[in-house]
Amino acid sequence: MCLSKRIKELEEMVEILCIALAREQNSVHYYTEIYQKTLTERARRMISTLLEEEKRHVINIKNHINEIQSIIDAERKKLK
Repeated sequence: MCLSKRIKELEEMVEILCIALAREQNSVHYYTEIYQKTLTERARRMISTLLEEEKRHVINIKNHINEIQSIIDAERKKLK
């Protein structure tokens, strides 16, 4: 596979992950709002669990984006 095609594929992956990241960040915001409005401790624990899971998703997606971006940067250097 030629480098420019590989770079384009990797850039597409970053775009997809950026969309996923935005959705996960919206979920974090949503669960944060719900948590603040929830009165019962049992429900707050459940929402807190969901919130923490979404936060982990955000971190994982950011890590994937950074990893792929590093590969893109390395591939671009090869083209020079």
